Amino acid sequence: MSGPNQSRWYRLAVRVVTRWCEFYTRDLDPKIAEERRNELASDLHEEGASATGSGLGLGASVATRAIAGAPADLSWRRSERRVADREAGRDFAARWQRDGAVTATAVLGTAMLAWGLFALVRLGIGALNDYGVPYSDFLPMMLGSVVADACGLVLLSRARTRSLGALWLAAASYGLVNTATRSLFYTSATISSIYYANFANMGLADAAVRVAVVCVGLFFLTNAVLWFALRSRKQRPTSMTTGGIS
Repeated sequence: MSGPNQSRWYRLAVRVVTRWCEFYTRDLDPKIAEERRNELASDLHEEGASATGSGLGLGASVATRAIAGAPADLSWRRSERRVADREAGRDFAARWQRDGAVTATAVLGTAMLAWGLFALVRLGIGALNDYGVPYSDFLPMMLGSVVADACGLVLLSRARTRSLGALWLAAASYGLVNTATRSLFYTSATISSIYYANFANMGLADAAVRVAVVCVGLFFLTNAVLWFALRSRKQRPTSMTTGGIS
């Protein structure tokens, strides 16, 4: 009879936790990253070998421990990055360009995606309750922007496609900041009351939304240019070394 460490639940949990380890050890010193992955593999093997319960219970235990330990994993990663930055002499500007801007872009992109999905849900509720919303004015743009935002976040996760991801997020910003917000004037009494309470008329509310669109779009475009320039500088010495002389 096979033990719990042979169950598909345990194997699935091990695969997910291993991928998580590969994710948070990316870009670190290869030796340090390899040591961390080997420690995890040994820990998972020991837990599986000593397990006596069900396969589902073992898989749940592995997943629960991974979730509980995620903050410590990220703290360990930050500590290792600080050591590497100190040894490499990286200043604040270099660290911001590498880490801070990525985090800020990801947070803003995720917030836009959540806002767009919320607006789509409200449109759906409005359709069911026959609110009389001009759906053709909002739905195509919002659906396209949600897809563009999701693609941008995926591209943002890899250094070589990061600038392209920021461009996708810039393209999505109009639909998710302007169009989604305008649709909520029709479908959400709370949103419309907030805007009417803070602006003298709808024209001022629209102007405020357009300013937000410009600011968000410029933020994404600026980061796209910075990341493209950074990647170009990294590739230039290689191309000069390998290129021939005509």
